[in-house]
Amino acid sequence: MKNLQNEIESILKIYRSGNFSKAEKHSKRLLKKFKKNAFLHNLTGLILSALNKNDEALKYYIKCTDLDPNFAIAYNNMALLFFNKGGLENINKSKKLYKKSILLDKKIVEPFNNLGNLYNSIGNFKKSIECYNEALKINPNFYLSYFNLASVNITNGDFDKARQNLKKCIEINQNFMQAHRSLSRITNYNKKDTVHLNQLLNLLSLTNDKDVNNKIQICFSLGKAFEDLNDFKKSFFYFKEANKLCRKNIHFSIFEEEKKN
Repeated sequence: MKNLQNEIESILKIYRSGNFSKAEKHSKRLLKKFKKNAFLHNLTGLILSALNKNDEALKYYIKCTDLDPNFAIAYNNMALLFFNKGGLENINKSKKLYKKSILLDKKIVEPFNNLGNLYNSIGNFKKSIECYNEALKINPNFYLSYFNLASVNITNGDFDKARQNLKKCIEINQNFMQAHRSLSRITNYNKKDTVHLNQLLNLLSLTNDKDVNNKIQICFSLGKAFEDLNDFKKSFFYFKEANKLCRKNIHFSIFEEEKKN
């Protein structure tokens, strides 16, 4: 069993590094030896989901729950697949699976957060807020729920609450660039309060040049901030830099696809 645990930890390390194809190979190889291991089936499903092999992933999640009907997180993972397919029938399947996951284990944060996203997507903002708050009761540091709460509050026009949500999200995870971008959109920057502007400038200085997506988010945010401050020279510079990185990113993506083909 110790060897199995070591091998699973090795696969998890590969998965977290983003090398999903290698993780798939190792996970399926290990499953040949341990065909009745529910955890391995769920892990293989996660890996396949990351590779957009969603139909195959679903089979592994179903096998996981066949082996262990109380494996709560597997129902959450299945629900995500149906939710991402879209359509009323899939949304309803997704909702039932999230609720089953919650029923089996009320201490897992992801099903509450994801069910909140589902309610948000169909315009049931009251229930979505309830779900996000439940997630935060379980884990007050689950920054994604603060980000999602901000999204609902922005939709409802409550920008003060949204700013509070986003600031809390950033306080927990200052490297979550989507939160910075969202905060910049609903902030009127002025010279008396430069806290977020200074955060953005610091983040830009620390961000690796290879981390193009994050640099794009920061540069657009800085462009907006300096525009509010009437520093149009700096604003133009950062907007120009963001657009240049966008074009570079598109070119890189096309190049990567060509290499695959």
